[in-house]
Amino acid sequence: MATLQIRPMNFADVKSVALRDWEVDEVRGLGLNYETALARTFYDSDEALAVTKDGELLLLTGHWARSMFGGSGIAWMFVTPEGQENWRELCRLAKKVVATLSDIYPTVYVATYPQNEKAIRFLNWLGFEVESLLGNTLTMVKH
Repeated sequence: MATLQIRPMNFADVKSVALRDWEVDEVRGLGLNYETALARTFYDSDEALAVTKDGELLLLTGHWARSMFGGSGIAWMFVTPEGQENWRELCRLAKKVVATLSDIYPTVYVATYPQNEKAIRFLNWLGFEVESLLGNTLTMVKH
């Protein structure tokens, strides 16, 4: 059985991602162009990683400091359709990623579309709590 491989993300990964219709709607709901948003997130990240299995891209994830003084960070994660087929493995990996981020930042923020119930349940499972809802952006936090 193949294992997950983790490597630095590159711009080719960004270009290879084909968003599903509901994801395009989610990113547009946040007021963003999805291609620009993903590329900008990649470039803004202090660390951006790609997770693959048998050469298939499953997950893109990363984070950046919310301020140069530390104390909090912003995390992001994008699961591909192939990643959803490997959900259990990604859940175990996500727990480790969040634990590592919690070591780096005392407070970690994520944002999602309020209609993305699956993402909200997943983020709750990872220990995030709803902090605020502003327009089409639901901000969640983990202390």
